[in-house]
Amino acid sequence: MAILVLTVLFCVVCRGSFFALAVYESSMKIEAADSAVRNAFVAVLDVEKVGGNVSGLMSELDGAGRLLAEANNAYRSGDLSGAEAKAENVRLIAESVRSEALELKSVAESQSQRAFWFTIVFSVAGSAVFVGVLILVWNKFKRGYAKRLMGMKPEVAADAEA
Repeated sequence: MAILVLTVLFCVVCRGSFFALAVYESSMKIEAADSAVRNAFVAVLDVEKVGGNVSGLMSELDGAGRLLAEANNAYRSGDLSGAEAKAENVRLIAESVRSEALELKSVAESQSQRAFWFTIVFSVAGSAVFVGVLILVWNKFKRGYAKRLMGMKPEVAADAEA
């Protein structure tokens, strides 16, 4: 009889510690998912700073945020397996968004650099064309003015003293 009581007592104690371990693991998975979402958000913010289009990434992050809230609600209600599954999905989505953001950042940086050099080249070429046209117009005006000046007849003043 004593062995039966000790066995039941051992099972009750072990069950409590196993439950505590399961709660801890669920909590850690939710924390990892939350950290992944924060890292993904920082990566998307970096992409936006360099001028990349982040609307698709933000909608994915929004979905991950909603799923993370559902995971937290499941954890609080005691559905540990549901919370862990949702937290794992959130982590995968967040890592996917982060990797897409890093790729998009490099593309946006190269496009930004290309646009900068295009602006520089276009400005220099435009300035050169403007100066060339200005010189042509000035030469044409100068020739016309010189012809008109040479075609004028001097007038003699009647009141002039000799």
